[in-house]
Amino acid sequence: MNSLPILGTERLILRPLTLADAPALFESCRDPRLTRFTLFETHDSIADTLRFLNESAFPNYAAGWPNPFGIARKNEPERIFGCAGANWTRGHKVMECGYWIAVPEWGRGIATEALGRLIEYVFEATDAERIQARAIVGNEASERLLLKVGFQIEETQENIVRWDGYWDTK
Repeated sequence: MNSLPILGTERLILRPLTLADAPALFESCRDPRLTRFTLFETHDSIADTLRFLNESAFPNYAAGWPNPFGIARKNEPERIFGCAGANWTRGHKVMECGYWIAVPEWGRGIATEALGRLIEYVFEATDAERIQARAIVGNEASERLLLKVGFQIEETQENIVRWDGYWDTK
C-alpha cells in the first residue's frame, strides 16, 4: 500500500483526508454526542482538528495505513462527515478498525456501508488475516453495526480502553 485509493460504494466515497477537510471535520468533532464513545476528545478548536490531521492521519498515510478514510457522499465528495479506518495491531496480520459518523447523519446506514467497504479493501490490499473492532460497553448502536457487517462478539474485556477512565469493550 503505497498510496491510498478513493473507494466507492453505492452512495459514498471513502478517501484520504486533506487539510481542506479540517473545517468539516471540526464541525463534526466538536459535538460531544459524537465523541461520547470515541477514543478522541471533543474538538474545542480547529487547532485540535489540525493536530489530528498532522499528528495522526498524515503519518498513518505515510506509513501506508488506511486510517482514516474520510467519508462523503458521491455527489458531494468535498464534504466529509465521517471517518473509517484500520491500523495494524501488535498481533500478526491483524488490523483493528474504527469509525465515526457526524450526528446529523446517524441512522441512515452510512457507517454500515462505509465499514463494509473498508473491510473489503483491507482484505484486498493487505495481507491481514483478521480484522477486529471494539465497541465501548453502552454503545449499542456500534454493537449492532459491527454485528451487521459480520463481526462476532467474542468477549467483554473489562478496563481495556483507557480514555478519561477505563472502559469495558466488547
